[in-house]
Amino acid sequence: MRDLSALRGQIITIALVVAAGVAVFVASISTFYSLLAACDRFYIDARFPQIFVTLKRAPLSIVARLNKVPGVVAVEPRIVRDVIVDWLASSVPVSARLVSIARAGDETLARLYMRAGVAPATHDVHDAAINEAFADGHDIRPGADLRVLLNGRMQTFRISGIALSAEYVYTVKPGLPVPDDRLYAILWVDRDAVEAAFDMKGAFNDAAISLAPGTDPKPVIAELDRLLEPYGSVGAIERRDIRPMPGRPRHEPIIRRTSLTVSDFVTGDASGQAQPVQIIFSILADPPMLCARNHNWRNRSQALDHLSRFFETL
Repeated sequence: MRDLSALRGQIITIALVVAAGVAVFVASISTFYSLLAACDRFYIDARFPQIFVTLKRAPLSIVARLNKVPGVVAVEPRIVRDVIVDWLASSVPVSARLVSIARAGDETLARLYMRAGVAPATHDVHDAAINEAFADGHDIRPGADLRVLLNGRMQTFRISGIALSAEYVYTVKPGLPVPDDRLYAILWVDRDAVEAAFDMKGAFNDAAISLAPGTDPKPVIAELDRLLEPYGSVGAIERRDIRPMPGRPRHEPIIRRTSLTVSDFVTGDASGQAQPVQIIFSILADPPMLCARNHNWRNRSQALDHLSRFFETL
């Protein structure tokens, strides 16, 4: 105990470091799960689908068969095309993804949240809603005109509104590794405008699908692929699950490495050899993961035993 009291200053310092680390860890975990809850609420409000399908061309008549697939709650057939934007202010090509809507933005799935203005009205072939990121990057406001090349023909859309969509929070232009909101836009236009431009009357080339709670998406995807393969389906994809694996938060490896790095910094040793301050650090912090690197201590008693043997050698 006399030798331990000699390290009183180091012990107090390490205890304060551990307390600060625990506080940061608890705060980060709380923030992380608060963000997950907010994300879930946003997905529900936006009617964000669980499955997406891209294909060449399929008749609208097959939607009834898709709705009968076990586990499927709703199917939203759409027309989606990438087009070129005639934007003279840019020295590099600007393109956009054209997405059809059928209910003035209040879609069954992938509903639009209007930040300004309104979504194109049903059967309005002259208006379009644009994503907020591109609008902010080019100072576009409702009422502005945007020229787009549709199937070899130039067409001017009036921007009726600025929108957000859970589907296009992170927009990346095909061929680019990172997003550039100045070069890639999302345009939502009424279905009638896209049908006329691309000869897609009574057809669709993209679908958003919602599942019943608790439905396993894998058999649903297999059945969707079987039904849509004759129509050029490239395979249905599931909405990515962003949650960490149960019982193993993604923070753990970071916290473990950071904690051991702190102890190495305090002792001035990064060799992995057991130092008394590292032992005390592990005892105070207590989680077994803090002793996982080159240390063979599985619990607090082993660490205490190692510490007592260290003092016997002094």
